Amino acid sequence: MRRRGRPSQPAPQTPNPFLRRKPRVWLWILNGAGVLLVLGLGAAIFSPRAGSNLKRADAADNADRAPEADLRAAPPPFIKAAVGAPPAAATPSEQPAPPATKPQILLAAAAAPTVVAPAATASSETPDPEGKHKHKKDKEKENGDAAKGTSNGKPPLDELAADRAKEDAFFQQQDFVPYFSFDFVPEEWQYIHEQPRRFAECTMTVDDLTKAWKAVAVHLKGSAGSFQGPDQKPGLSISMNKFQKAERWNGFLKWHLNNGAQDNSFLNEEFSCEIARAVGVPASRCAHAIVRWQKRDLGLFVFKEAFDRDFLVKFYKNPDGDLYDGGFVADIRPEMVKDQGDRENRENIKQLIAACSEGDVKKRWEKMEKILDIDAYISFLSVESLTCHWDGYNFNKNNYRLYFDADSGKACFFVHGTDQTFGDPNLPILRDPTSLVGQAVMSNPVWKAEYLNRVGKIYDDVLKPIDWPARVNVVGEMVKRALAKHNPQWGKDYEPRIKEAHDRVANRIAAIGKQLEAMPRPMKLDPSGVVKVEPKGWHSEGTGAVMDEMALDGRQCLHIKATGDCAGSWRQSVNLPPGKYKMFAQIKTKGVVGTAGASGIGAGVRLSGGTRTGDDQVTGDVGWKEIAFEFDAPGSVILVAEMRANQGEAWFDKAGFRVEKSK
Repeated sequence: MRRRGRPSQPAPQTPNPFLRRKPRVWLWILNGAGVLLVLGLGAAIFSPRAGSNLKRADAADNADRAPEADLRAAPPPFIKAAVGAPPAAATPSEQPAPPATKPQILLAAAAAPTVVAPAATASSETPDPEGKHKHKKDKEKENGDAAKGTSNGKPPLDELAADRAKEDAFFQQQDFVPYFSFDFVPEEWQYIHEQPRRFAECTMTVDDLTKAWKAVAVHLKGSAGSFQGPDQKPGLSISMNKFQKAERWNGFLKWHLNNGAQDNSFLNEEFSCEIARAVGVPASRCAHAIVRWQKRDLGLFVFKEAFDRDFLVKFYKNPDGDLYDGGFVADIRPEMVKDQGDRENRENIKQLIAACSEGDVKKRWEKMEKILDIDAYISFLSVESLTCHWDGYNFNKNNYRLYFDADSGKACFFVHGTDQTFGDPNLPILRDPTSLVGQAVMSNPVWKAEYLNRVGKIYDDVLKPIDWPARVNVVGEMVKRALAKHNPQWGKDYEPRIKEAHDRVANRIAAIGKQLEAMPRPMKLDPSGVVKVEPKGWHSEGTGAVMDEMALDGRQCLHIKATGDCAGSWRQSVNLPPGKYKMFAQIKTKGVVGTAGASGIGAGVRLSGGTRTGDDQVTGDVGWKEIAFEFDAPGSVILVAEMRANQGEAWFDKAGFRVEKSK
C-alpha cells in the first residue's frame, strides 16, 4: 500500500523513466492543490470574519438609525486623551496583526488546519466560530430561545424576577462603577470601522478580569453631536444574546454606554430620568462606568439600561406591546423602526396619526382618547418641559420611544436622550409643542388646563420635597472617587463638573417655582363681560425675527420684523373663568410676505394651540385695523400675537388688546 503522493518502494527501471513517472508527478501536484483548495475554502467559510459577514445580514435591526455624523464635542479635561486623539502606540504584543490575504489564508489552512476550527478556550480572545455559517436571524432565534428557556423567547417570570433583582441591586450600589474592557480580533476591529452601526463581536471583561464573556455584540451609537468613531470615544450599545446563548451580566442582556459628548458632568441623564420615573413616566435608570476599548482607556461613560422587555415589565403588566423607535428629528410616522411586535402591522401608529390630524376638533379629541393615554402624555409633556428637554419629542421631535400597551392598546411615550437637560433655567414651563401629538393634546382646553395643574403638582410633590441638588453632589462625589481610583488627575479634573451640574439643577427648580408664583390670577370681567389685557405682561418667543417694543404713530407697540423665516410671537398668560371668548387687537403691517404655518399665515392673534383663519391672517401693507380670534377658555390660557413670514414687519398696539366674553 502506498501513501498518497509518495512511493513506498523504488519504481522499476524503464527505458524512459520520466515518461513513466510523469503521470504520478502531476497526480501529486493535483492532489496537493486539491487539499489546499478544500482547506482554504473551509478557512474562508468557517473563519470568524466570514461568519461575521453572514451573521450581520440583519444585525442592525436594533441599532440607532440616526445619521452618522462625525462631529467632535470638546472633551472634558479628564478624558481629553481618549477623545479625538490618535491612539497611543501599542506594545509589540498589543499590535493587531494585519488582515490575511487570500494566499496567506490558503497557506495557513494547509500548514495548520486547526485554523479552520480552533478549540475555544476560556482565555482566548478569538470569538467561537461554531455555527456562524447560519443566517443571523436563525442563530438569534436559536440562541434567544435556548437562553430564555422557552420556545417563544419569553423567559419564565421567576427567572425574569431574579434578573431584575440583580439589575435593581446594581443601580442601588452607591460606590460601584464597573470597569469594562472590550477587545476585538483584527477582523472584527476592521468590521466595526467599516460598519459602525452594525453589531461586531468582541470579548468583554469586567473589573478583575477573572472572567471573559465571549461573542459579546457591540455597535456604535449616537447622532449628530454625540456620535464618534471607533478610534475616538464612541457611544456603545451592548447585547449579550446577539451572537451567543445569552449569559447575562449582572442581570442585563442589553445596555448602553453613553460617551458624555454633550454633557461633561455625565449627570444630566441620571437625574432627568430619575425625576421622570418619580412622576410615573417610563425612563431608563442610569449609573456610570469606566471603559477600556481595544487597549485604550476612554474614561467615564453613562451606563443606561436599554428599552427592552426587561425594561417594559417595570411599567406594564403585559410587556408584549408594540415598541417604536422615533429615529432622528422626525415626528411619528408609519415607517418608524419597530423594535418589538409584528413589523408588518402598522395599524396602531396609523390610527394615532389619523386621530391627531383630524380637522374637526371634537372628533379629534374623541379619536385621541381611544388610541392615546392622555393622562400619561400630559405627565410626559410636563417632564420634558420641567427638565428643559428641548431635544425631546415635544419640542424637537427627537429622542423618544413610542409604546402601545398590549392590554389597553393605547400609546405611551418614553423619555429618552436627556443629556442636554437643565440647560436654560428660565425656559417657560408653558410653551407650544412642535410635535404632532403635543399640539393635538394642547389644542384641547381641558387637557391644557390639566397640564398646568400637573406641572404644579409635580413641583409640589416631586421637586420641592427632595433636595435634588444635594443628590447631584452625592452622585458626583462617587463618580469622582471612581475616576481618581483609575487616574488621580481624572478625579481632579472632574470636580468642577459636579458644581456645574448642582447649580443647573438648583437654578431650574428655583425658576420653576418663580414661574408658578407668577402665574396669573383669574381675571375679573367688567359688567359688560370685557377685560383689558395687561400691557406689561408680554414676553417674546420665536426665531427668524427681531422682536422689540417701540413707539409708532403715538402708540406703544409690540414689534416683529422678519430677518429670515420668521416665526416670532409675543405671549401673555391669562386666567379666565370658563366660557367662550373673543380676543381683539389693533394691528399694522408693512411688506409682510406670509408663509404657511400650523397656526396660520402672516400676522395676527390667536390662543396658544389655536389656528388663525380669515381676516386674522394679515399680509402686505395694512393700516391700523382691528382683528379678532374666538376661543374657549377652561382657565389659564396663553394669548399670542405673532407673525409667520419671510419678509415684512408688524406692530400690535399694547393698549388695544382686550378679551370679551361671548353672550
